[in-house]
Amino acid sequence: MNKLSCLKKIILLIFAILLPSIAFSNLVKDEARLYRDKGYIAQKNGDINAAIAFYQKAIAMDPSYSIPYNDLGILYEAGGDRRRAEAMYQRAIAIDSDFTDPYYNLASLYEADGDFIKAAFYWETRIRVGDKNDVGTAKAREHLVHIAQVYPEMRQRLKKYKQKERIPDIQKNKERELRELLFEMSTRTRVTEADFKKESRSYFGAGKIAYEEGDYITAIKNFIDALYLDPLNKEAQILLEESQKRKLLE
Repeated sequence: MNKLSCLKKIILLIFAILLPSIAFSNLVKDEARLYRDKGYIAQKNGDINAAIAFYQKAIAMDPSYSIPYNDLGILYEAGGDRRRAEAMYQRAIAIDSDFTDPYYNLASLYEADGDFIKAAFYWETRIRVGDKNDVGTAKAREHLVHIAQVYPEMRQRLKKYKQKERIPDIQKNKERELRELLFEMSTRTRVTEADFKKESRSYFGAGKIAYEEGDYITAIKNFIDALYLDPLNKEAQILLEESQKRKLLE
């Protein structure tokens, strides 16, 4: 009887500890969504600076919330900051691989830059992830067909690109790891840009070691994570591109 009573007390103690934490986490998530809504209203009203500020606050409140990353990507791209836009779209995908908008936006971005291999990859992924009857899926299919018509060799080059980079494997493996990191960061009472940069430096260091050892797949994975967390890390961007080139030449 004493053992049963003790067990009940332990269970009650666990609930007493966990329930406030869960309630706080839900409160933070709700607050993040309110900031995102405010950002969207500001964007609709043409107040881009306010929109960016609200989206950044939403991310600070809940780093695992994928939508404001995509929102920021759109605004950065419209403002001419294409590299930061790319990083925001990539981060949104890493958090939620079923979120179709950033695939579409990345494909459009790469197509506009003339990088038709990457554009084709993301158009193809948008088709695969989206509903077959969705308007965005139909548009993605049109773009992919157009690229294939203009560049007949694109199908084979795309196949080689996917095999060499092992992008599906990298994406699948990193989703879980990044979700765990973002969940951990979301439990903190306050998340700052310094937190993201600190984690980014850690990934960059691991990527640089792998790069120097000739392990380009590991280097690519770590440089991508570094850029997810700090889109302005120029050294990570340079070494990521160099790693991709060297991997393709193997």
